[in-house]
Amino acid sequence: MTGKTERLRRARAVLDHSLEARRLVRITRTIRATEPTDGVVVGHGIRWILISRLSPDLDLDGYTALRWKHVKKVQSFDPSSLAARATMVENGQTVPQELVDTTTTGTLLQSVAHADRPIAVYTERDDPSRRLVGTVSHLVHKTLHLSTVDLSSAPRAEQVVVPFDMITRVDFDGRYLSGLARATRLT
Repeated sequence: MTGKTERLRRARAVLDHSLEARRLVRITRTIRATEPTDGVVVGHGIRWILISRLSPDLDLDGYTALRWKHVKKVQSFDPSSLAARATMVENGQTVPQELVDTTTTGTLLQSVAHADRPIAVYTERDDPSRRLVGTVSHLVHKTLHLSTVDLSSAPRAEQVVVPFDMITRVDFDGRYLSGLARATRLT
């Protein structure tokens, strides 16, 4: 096996165990200068991993989907750690209310693109801080048409087209995006 294949095989094994046990994990990615992502695994498909994201306040706050091909390492938290104890979950409380299909980029985006729900789409390969926030207008020919929110001034939308292969991460739900929706009257 190649190094990348072996790395992904090990990461998938840890992820599968963590999904079954509902354990907190830290996912480190190969994209330079990106922060590790902590959370509880709620599902994964061929191309994407879906986690209930751990906030700095030690609670679960929204969801993050990360591309498998950028996963460098998956580590389970020690169950006795403060973060793991703070996020003890029972009966699937971490699972999104709607089914999120993590099979492909198109199915992932289609799953979260309803009811004018704002999402954050990251295209971090060249710039780890590159993020677009808005609502999905259309999904056409492996491109996302996003009606973005201008975060610096009064609400106004600009249409941005993002090829699926440029998307490295998708965030949805959570306090920040819910507050943004209220502030810009998206919902």
